[in-house]
Amino acid sequence: MKKLLTLFTVTLLSICACTNDKKKENLADIRTIEIAKLNDGKIVFTDKKELIINIENSLKKIKKLSVELTDLNIEYSKAIDNEKVDIIQLIGKNNDGSIKVSYPLEKVNETFRIISIGSIVVCKGCAVGCNPKRKENGDGYCTECNYSDAINCEKAEHPQLFTE
Repeated sequence: MKKLLTLFTVTLLSICACTNDKKKENLADIRTIEIAKLNDGKIVFTDKKELIINIENSLKKIKKLSVELTDLNIEYSKAIDNEKVDIIQLIGKNNDGSIKVSYPLEKVNETFRIISIGSIVVCKGCAVGCNPKRKENGDGYCTECNYSDAINCEKAEHPQLFTE
């Protein structure tokens, strides 16, 4: 368990200086991290507390963002540019919901895995609205805040982890 979570942290913090596309594809194939399983129709995290710690540490290093996540869920939605495409995301939130973090997931059989070649989306600004969504190609998007006096919702997106 700890090995998987350690691998998750290392994967998120790694930026590969690969020089050819074939090498990138090979890395992408081996860099997926199992985080949860379906058990009697319910999502059960492998180690939710450790996963939250690893995400927080990764955000500090990758995004220079210090955030304390208090909630972690797996959410299903439709791609914002194609309602026929299903999107699965790991969504982490801080205490007041003003910061939301999204990692793309894939579901293989009954297992949920973080796709390490996908982007990390951080939506910051308000608790109502400002939710991370994705396009069909995986690009991130943040919805608008849902009330009139709201501050703007800001989006930060870390591109694919294995880039030059």
